[in-house]
Amino acid sequence: MSNRNNCKTENKPDIAIFGNFSEYGGVQRRLANMIKVWFSRGLEIQLITWRGGKCFYSQEIGNMVSIVQLNGYNKLSTLFLLWNHLRKFKPKIVMSTNHQSNIVLSWLSYLPDTGSKRFLNVPNTFGASVKKDAREKKNKLQQVKRFYPKNDGIIAISEGVRTDLLQNCELDSSLIYKIFNASVSQENTKRAQEPVQHEWLNTTNNEPVILSVGRLSPQKDQATLIKALAEVQNVTPCKLIILGNGPLREELLSLAQRNGVKDKLDLPGFVSNPYAWMVKADCFVLSSIWEGFPNVLAEALSLGIPVISTDCPSGPAEILDQGKYGYLVPMKDSHALAKAIVQTLQGNHCKYDPKEATASYTAEVVAEEYLRTFKLDTCSS
Repeated sequence: MSNRNNCKTENKPDIAIFGNFSEYGGVQRRLANMIKVWFSRGLEIQLITWRGGKCFYSQEIGNMVSIVQLNGYNKLSTLFLLWNHLRKFKPKIVMSTNHQSNIVLSWLSYLPDTGSKRFLNVPNTFGASVKKDAREKKNKLQQVKRFYPKNDGIIAISEGVRTDLLQNCELDSSLIYKIFNASVSQENTKRAQEPVQHEWLNTTNNEPVILSVGRLSPQKDQATLIKALAEVQNVTPCKLIILGNGPLREELLSLAQRNGVKDKLDLPGFVSNPYAWMVKADCFVLSSIWEGFPNVLAEALSLGIPVISTDCPSGPAEILDQGKYGYLVPMKDSHALAKAIVQTLQGNHCKYDPKEATASYTAEVVAEEYLRTFKLDTCSS
């Protein structure tokens, strides 16, 4: 039924996390941050993955979790594998982490009860997403309306996601808990002091460097950022580094070439420690057209660097406290983005206390809020 790679004893798990995990990513990062806190509280944590998923950030949490690989590659077969597994191990809580996994977990309501309380985690808005065409989007919203209410709770990672679930998905407010992402951890802040091998960040007399982090995809809209980069050159020379992989790499390089800034742009790909790059940059920019709760924005704030973000749905306005901690600019507006970058590079940016700005997003605070929502008493574990 499943292959089990044990890193801990086979005690009854307190929390099982279900999803088709990749090794790295924003969702995985905030889960890893919470797992460390839960582990320190004496809780048994289990990762249940499918569709070839794997343990994420294994070098950090591999000895803190037990890992179960369900040999299911479609939702229906995985449903029965998951049901059998939960009947055997009986975790107190099982939480899924994205829409496809949320659907599988919701379908458990049609089978005999396993005894586990089920919580769905919603990392993005459904109404704002433009990834799917109108018909696919309608079908997805119908799935949310039909299946999500069959669980014990739905966790929205921002007020924007909560509002989307209420207004666009028409869900009952009594089911929805708003809990921010555990984006900030002391361990990752320490990693910001590690060296970075990049000429632009290690030359004292170099031009200012703008940094952005995110998958090279339509959602992140790095095209608008590159157009803004070209406009900024008319006022002050600067360079742009975008960390991340994705399908738009060649398209973005071509756009930079057409706008005369190819020598001002570097796309190094994915890096496991973006924090060390952040602290060496002159400002951080998020150019997305939709988000749920952008971890990188909170991470940048925790390091005290100047921040600029599009005012996209949802998350940035909440994280930046409506502009108190950084510039908010309209989406897809390269002129407004360029103006904010120029002002920031000239020293006219928001000054803030990083601890104050990120107090609600620390791993300790958020992990405890999850435990309260789950009604788990760590003293009894």
